[in-house]
Amino acid sequence: NLNGFFPPELAVNSRIIDVLDRLGYEWFLCDETAVEKGYGVYNFRPIVDDKFEDENKKILGVVRNRNLSNLISFKRNLDTKDLYDEMDRCQYCVVALDAEFFGHHFSDGFVVLDSIVEYVFKTGGEFTTVSEYVNAMRDNYFNVFDIKESSWGSLYAEDSFQIWNNKENKAHAIQWDIVYELLADIRKELNIENKYYDPSEYETLAIWLPSDMQKVKSEDIKAWFNLHKIIFSDWFWWASNEKFPDNKVAYDPEFIRRGLVAMGDVVKEYGSAPL
Repeated sequence: NLNGFFPPELAVNSRIIDVLDRLGYEWFLCDETAVEKGYGVYNFRPIVDDKFEDENKKILGVVRNRNLSNLISFKRNLDTKDLYDEMDRCQYCVVALDAEFFGHHFSDGFVVLDSIVEYVFKTGGEFTTVSEYVNAMRDNYFNVFDIKESSWGSLYAEDSFQIWNNKENKAHAIQWDIVYELLADIRKELNIENKYYDPSEYETLAIWLPSDMQKVKSEDIKAWFNLHKIIFSDWFWWASNEKFPDNKVAYDPEFIRRGLVAMGDVVKEYGSAPL
């Protein structure tokens, strides 16, 4: 395993943390909305008589600086003073954002990155990996009993997952109806049951790597993996119609169409439900 885990959309809850802990990860990233004390490194400990007892999980929660992360992510000009002010304020912090910012969402994103790097070195700062940060902060961990189910979408709505599952959004309602019907149909077709598998008995594989997927001998498991690969967050994100800090609206009918086509291909190969 790699040392740490970057959850898609920083979506976490207690069940995900338990799985990551059993898989042997040392840390995972999450948003500030997952905890009460803000960014930093967190131990997970049980509470007995209102006191924290010995650790019951080995994994650590690494909470990003949400403000700095989003200032960079939604930057659409070359005025970087607000970034410098936040870096001066936080001193030690983790930044987590989509790499798409650097050139895709903002053509001058690399110019902003160069400015950040220059400022950090100019002011005597340094860059480290998250694992190095975790080690450096070992005497300053926070203790927490549990974590709040959350994502980095918490910035935009009280509901952490509204961008992907808005009850008032008709497109989302249709999308999730399709997903639930498809999952039920494929589960029945492949005779897949909900059961616990001890991760220590299996090799951890990256389903996005063809070389790793070739190690999987079961065609049913391959089908189940392929199904989950096409239920990707962007399909719902670009149907959300949400307005973001950069004044853009998340709506792309072509993206929605491509997601439907991909699901149709899975149905043709493994399922029987109409799409």
